[in-house]
Amino acid sequence: MGKKSKKSNKTPKAPKVKPNGFEEFYADPPITPEEAIEERHDLYSPTRPFPDRIQTCIQRYRARRKLDEIKANCFNKYLILGGIESTNKAFTGGALDDETLATTTADEIAAIQATDFVRPGNKKYYDPAESDKWIVDWEGVAKGFLIPTQLEMESEQLIKLYCAVIKNFLNYVLQHEVCPEYVEDVMAARRICGQAEEELNAIRRLGKKLPGNFNIALSTLFGGVYFGINQADQPWQEHAIGMTVEKAEEVLKKGVQALDALGYVWKKADIVVISSTRDYEVTAIELPKEEDGMLGFFKCKPWEGPQSDVYEAPNKTPLSTQEETFYVDADIIELIQVGMKVEMIVREIDNGFKFFDHAGFFCSFYTCLENEKMVDWKEPVLNTRPGPTEDDPDAEERMMQSEMAVE
Repeated sequence: MGKKSKKSNKTPKAPKVKPNGFEEFYADPPITPEEAIEERHDLYSPTRPFPDRIQTCIQRYRARRKLDEIKANCFNKYLILGGIESTNKAFTGGALDDETLATTTADEIAAIQATDFVRPGNKKYYDPAESDKWIVDWEGVAKGFLIPTQLEMESEQLIKLYCAVIKNFLNYVLQHEVCPEYVEDVMAARRICGQAEEELNAIRRLGKKLPGNFNIALSTLFGGVYFGINQADQPWQEHAIGMTVEKAEEVLKKGVQALDALGYVWKKADIVVISSTRDYEVTAIELPKEEDGMLGFFKCKPWEGPQSDVYEAPNKTPLSTQEETFYVDADIIELIQVGMKVEMIVREIDNGFKFFDHAGFFCSFYTCLENEKMVDWKEPVLNTRPGPTEDDPDAEERMMQSEMAVE
């Protein structure tokens, strides 16, 4: 019989996983002297127009990062908000053939497969003919993008990922000296990424707690949106809203004791006399007193909110200069930060006390960008349908019906 072969005691090596460029401590490898010369004197030369430099930068960055669907969607939305065309794929021919791969450099392949462009012709994006209407604002775009209305807020991990994608791109811009004239602005945008992660997570948690038991109780008792919504009548809901009148009265009684500890003298109240939608900026925060830790409060001043130029609510009040105070449960006040913006449905009881039964918080750095209005804009097309005339007033409607029948 032959000799038995010795079994190896070595543990099999785990397959090497190529980094995707978004690892926590990832850093781009140093570029070669030749690459440095190419970037400094050609690709990112200060003599080259900024639109050309940033287009090259975005294309090369995307080619050097593994962007999964979530990261790619985030990056695309960021670019579009910043005025970069990032929707139509220029290359749709599938895999490149062997001859092209053999005779084309990596950078040339990246250019062929590029999907991001800064070019004239589409009024939705940058137009050199109207360059006086466009500005470069790295910090402003970061402030306008890293906000609750732009991002999914499902988890802290997702929020962290969004901020990491933008910060990763900004780091690339700095490392490769794409636009030395905007270094300070790019660094300011990078700082917003860190601030956004903290504030967005707080806002996410606030969304699950607002308006809180104290304000729900007031709304239940004084004719707010929770009036008549009885939690006991909703057994089919996993997280039923509202509360019984008895529960609301109990919460209000404890709340009045907490108000006393905070220095507010509660007066007998009967009905709501004022209701309006208002926008504020938080100016001060007071945590619960040790005597009764149920309530704290925040002070705020009027703010021109994000919806002011999108719609005008029928009961929206004009901007004033008066500072106001709102009381909230302890687990809510600890999440609110000075500088945060908030849109609220405010109700005032006939004893002068104000509460809210709906509130949406925004980051302290919130910025409304004009580009946001163009995100869903499409190039108008010529309407070939015949218009209505005196002899045939239903011509257009008849044509539309015939087109719908064909579809």
